[in-house]
Amino acid sequence: MGAASGGPFTAAVVTGAGSGLGQALVLELAERGVDVVAADIDGDRLAETKDRAEAAGLLGTVHPWVCDVRDREQIVELADGSEELLGPVDLLVNNAGIGIGGRDVGQWQDRDWVQALDVNLLGVVHGCEVFLPRMRAHRRGYVINVASAAGLIGPAGMAPYNVSKAAVVALTETTVQELAGSGVEVSVLCPGFFPTRVVEDGVREGRIDPAEARTARALMDFSRHQASDIARIALDGAERGNLYIIPHQEVRLLWLLKRLMPTTYVRTLVPLTWGRARQMAARSAAAAERST
Repeated sequence: MGAASGGPFTAAVVTGAGSGLGQALVLELAERGVDVVAADIDGDRLAETKDRAEAAGLLGTVHPWVCDVRDREQIVELADGSEELLGPVDLLVNNAGIGIGGRDVGQWQDRDWVQALDVNLLGVVHGCEVFLPRMRAHRRGYVINVASAAGLIGPAGMAPYNVSKAAVVALTETTVQELAGSGVEVSVLCPGFFPTRVVEDGVREGRIDPAEARTARALMDFSRHQASDIARIALDGAERGNLYIIPHQEVRLLWLLKRLMPTTYVRTLVPLTWGRARQMAARSAAAAERST
């Protein structure tokens, strides 16, 4: 199944499109012949996305749009402008997000929570609140909300990030019920680690502890998936109408165990699994530093 009406996507908006998964989604959509408005807060990174699309000679056209998803009025302008450029939008990917991690609850400041929730949650909320009524009016459309494996698994040391992404999962589960019979559908994408700029951005902006960043980079290096793989899996999942799109097999397994044995999962399995992953990543990062 494609968009809710059964046809392929033709006009898409992707937020956080300047790098990483957002850029990969734009390129994958354009390769499939979809015209895309690529939105991001960073105009220079948007120019890179557009340049890559043009250099590849993709079928779809990419229109860059500078936008801050924290500001609902800017999302209204994005929706209006996208309709002027493309006509009715039949796919919205709420992808913009930031990374934050490296402390325990009790060590975070209010500003840390506000940063995470403003971008990772309210950015998605704004996209849904603005675009869904327009899609309902056309009785056609699809929304992919980008959450994270962290929103399903909840590993320690990442509370603001986990909470923001878990809320995106809950928002999607609520919305899919409210959209029944409307011709509009929604999915939530929950990837695990894969290489992006999110860690470097987080370290530079003081949201991610450098020691935690080394672990995260190593886990990214271990991943079998690149951003282009996640983008392809996400769009294929949306075309099938999957509510939950979880690209990483290990994340699907952990999520199953959480549902089967929730208390054991939280108290034992996640600390054990996450602890071992961190140890392996730390050893890998230390070996890489010694070799340089």
